[in-house]
Amino acid sequence: MPDPMDLVQERVQRETDALVASAARATSPGATACVVADCGEPIAPERTALGARLCLDCQRGAEARNAHFARWGRR
Repeated sequence: MPDPMDLVQERVQRETDALVASAARATSPGATACVVADCGEPIAPERTALGARLCLDCQRGAEARNAHFARWGRR
């Protein structure tokens, strides 16, 4: 007979698996070129399959801006 913690872990695993499957279905193909107006660099097919819409340089810049403004509590 499983103890209560085993039951909790099984439930968490089921919910996690369901969320991952849901996210995989919801991911639409990304862009083949960067969507930033003055960039237009090509995006690798692997990143496009994962839903990427920015090239690596633009993605890094966006993440840096988000990290900077997150410290101040605004975007």
